[in-house]
Amino acid sequence: MNQIYRILLVEDDLFDAELNIREIRKILPDSVIERVDNETDFIEILESYNPDIIISDFSMPSFDGLSALNIARETHPIVPFIIVTGSVNEDTAVECMKAGATDYVLKDSLKRLGSSVLNALEQTKIRKERIEAFETIKQNEAKYRYMFHNNPQLMWIVDVETLAFLEVNEAAIRHYGYTQEEFLSMTMKDIQLAGEGESLIQVIHSIDDQLNQVGEWTHQKKNGELISVEIVSYPITYNEHVARHVLINDITERKKIEAELIKAKEKAEESDHLKSAFLANMSHEIRTPLNSIIGFSELLGDSYFEQEQKDEFIRTIIDNGNNLLVIISDIMDFSMLESGQMKTRNEVISSKKLIGDLVADYSKKATQKGIEIRMDQLLTDTDARIESDPYRINQILRNLIDNALKFTEEGYIEIGFKIQDDNVEFHVKDTGIGIAPEHHQTIFERFRQVDSARTRKYGGNGLGLAISKNLVKLLGGDIRVESELNKYSDFFFTIPINSKNQEKD
Repeated sequence: MNQIYRILLVEDDLFDAELNIREIRKILPDSVIERVDNETDFIEILESYNPDIIISDFSMPSFDGLSALNIARETHPIVPFIIVTGSVNEDTAVECMKAGATDYVLKDSLKRLGSSVLNALEQTKIRKERIEAFETIKQNEAKYRYMFHNNPQLMWIVDVETLAFLEVNEAAIRHYGYTQEEFLSMTMKDIQLAGEGESLIQVIHSIDDQLNQVGEWTHQKKNGELISVEIVSYPITYNEHVARHVLINDITERKKIEAELIKAKEKAEESDHLKSAFLANMSHEIRTPLNSIIGFSELLGDSYFEQEQKDEFIRTIIDNGNNLLVIISDIMDFSMLESGQMKTRNEVISSKKLIGDLVADYSKKATQKGIEIRMDQLLTDTDARIESDPYRINQILRNLIDNALKFTEEGYIEIGFKIQDDNVEFHVKDTGIGIAPEHHQTIFERFRQVDSARTRKYGGNGLGLAISKNLVKLLGGDIRVESELNKYSDFFFTIPINSKNQEKD
């Protein structure tokens, strides 16, 4: 059965209180929550309610978060205390944390309250367990020494005034690489990152006599390796020295996990944004030809128009129908590729004939646009026969040629291939607007388009290159691009062949 936590909320604004409670209920739906809005009620309920965690507004008309924090620290030093504030500057944040606040959450980032509460409760659980462990140690000196030296937890004892090491356990010796004699001749400042030593002294002198987390620091091992650590300390008297028993948690691994989680979150958010943009664009791409088909179909029944005009309407309907068919085919192909359902049908193909047919098919479109489409002149006497799926290779090339036509206003489009080891490398080059270097990889990602005013005007559904990349991969090859902005783009992709199928005309 889940533990039911008692939560004390110090908040005078009912609306803000409801927002806090809603975030808390998301992660602790069975929790018991009591609210107060003044000092008298706060002191009274502390004695009777015995909360597991306190959440307080920083600023209220007759009371404030820091005052509540100071009162709570006197009677309930272990209970975590989270401050919620509309805004906070660095000095105020430091003041709150020095006063013993577990965390602070900005009201415009209130969604973080749930994770902050969970973390505070977990840290309190750990603190309670450690306090119990320390109490056991203090009761028996022999057990204390045994547990200290043999505990897998990194530990040492330091003089409060000088930060000199008075004792260090085996786990710390192994982890840091210094011998016990070396440790006992050093101070904590010798292993701190430059400049952190004085800050550590100030923090240690400012804390009270309870079990305290002294924050995160950077330590240097004997071999020069830098590690991030979290320090928790407890006051003791050791050989007539006012000292602190220090526990060290190496967090190089937790930091990595946190960084990976942040990166994964950012990637997920970017993917969601790209998907939304893609869906919006796809809606436009589908509606445009569909509206034309419907509109001109309705006009065909109007006796006002001559047959010549109706013939033009029919041509428009056919063109837009073909455009719509291409969009739907792209969606179907993309879905099949994503689900791994697409199959290939292999046969022997002449690379030279494949390219020649494409040049002939696109010749009219290129001429109408005022550009030249041609076969690479180096292919005059060369052919390469490959065993692969001719429909899919043709689809890849048509995607690349369509893009080249879309983004080229003058000059030429050149299609070619060359034999490279056990592959045929096809290429489609154009003298169009080019692609900036930072987009050379991202253009092959799903839903991705080069999102700028210069390219958005050309339209498209953003699936062509993603489909091409997946088709090339399905056929066992690779795809890449070379391009210079405002000069050219050259797309290359490889298809595996058997060397025995290569021949000269």
